[in-house]
Amino acid sequence: MDGSGGSGSPGAAQSGSGVESAGDQEDDPSSSSFLTVLSETSESQNQQPALEDDLEQFRLRWKQEVSQQRQQQQQTAPTSAGSRTAAADTGSATKLDQVAPPAGDGGEDSDEEQEDSPEDVLRRLQQLSLQDARCCQPNVPQTARHISCLPGEVMQLITCWVVSSDLDVRSLDMLALVCRGFYRLARDNAVWKRICRRALGPGAAESSGPSPVWRELYLSRPHLHFNGCYISRASYIRGGELSGYQDHTYRPWHMVHYHRLLRFFADGQLLMLTSADEPAACVGQLQLQRPGTAVPGHYRLKGDRMVAVLSVPREASRRMKSGRVRLRRREMVQYDPGQQMLHIELDVQPFRLVWHSYKVVTVYSNGTESTHAIALNDQYPAMVFSRVRSYTTTSEAPLR
Repeated sequence: MDGSGGSGSPGAAQSGSGVESAGDQEDDPSSSSFLTVLSETSESQNQQPALEDDLEQFRLRWKQEVSQQRQQQQQTAPTSAGSRTAAADTGSATKLDQVAPPAGDGGEDSDEEQEDSPEDVLRRLQQLSLQDARCCQPNVPQTARHISCLPGEVMQLITCWVVSSDLDVRSLDMLALVCRGFYRLARDNAVWKRICRRALGPGAAESSGPSPVWRELYLSRPHLHFNGCYISRASYIRGGELSGYQDHTYRPWHMVHYHRLLRFFADGQLLMLTSADEPAACVGQLQLQRPGTAVPGHYRLKGDRMVAVLSVPREASRRMKSGRVRLRRREMVQYDPGQQMLHIELDVQPFRLVWHSYKVVTVYSNGTESTHAIALNDQYPAMVFSRVRSYTTTSEAPLR
């Protein structure tokens, strides 16, 4: 019995020691956190290949969707003028004064797609058609007649009145900003053909090719602007007068500033005015009906150079000076100043005119003629264009 009791006590002691060691391990926080970090690190290492595979699959799917989207857009693109219509349809905006959303899922374009050129936009707008062949539709209900009720011929005539005989191209571009229908009217090739013939001359049509885009031709060629005038400012030094009490070594002088203005008209006429006043006070004098002190003339474009001839008007009566002669009676001696003609040539640049030559030709009554070439120094700077709003407030005649 003693042996069995002795053998049982050591076994119990061993089991107790084992429980105590397990309790010591559970009470140690450093060992448990270390084991947790090891397990998480091993799990993340196992998940990294899976994440890379998912990303690669997402990239492949995105590329496939982009390629399919492009193919669908190419297949659904219009191929003829009558393939697309803007007739009323369920859930679709068909008015010409509204902008249609771009093609694609959700109306979003990819970064790789380029913006449409103006030619592509105009070609798509020309393929649109509305019921009753109207150029536009009212955006809100109207109590009176809307402009869309007018026939197409009347709308074209209104466009010609907007441009007018003064070739107000700026107002035509402002008309194009109203809606898509007016944009089509303002980009009509027939209207721009008339503008080119008036602004560039009849020779522009011969050298333009078989089927030119007249608006691009007008913008690419050097041309004059008619809704304003060209202005330059010059200065020179003029000697002053000496007073009686001043020393002769004293030399007074004055700095004189003056402006030179040129206004061109679409029918080939021009006016030139030289004045010491500010340009704002002089632009109103450049009128063909009442030129005042302005010098009238005619011009012609030869490529990128403008050639003009201006005639200085004679005075109301010829200058007369009286002189005593050795005769018994006093007689009037007539002085003939001659007729002065100004021959000028300027190089046409974008919104600028640069002097090329300036000559004064005087023709006398006896048939003799004298020519004086003026040196182009600092008194003849380049003339810069300035728009005058009063020149385009009214339209006297339509574009023909």
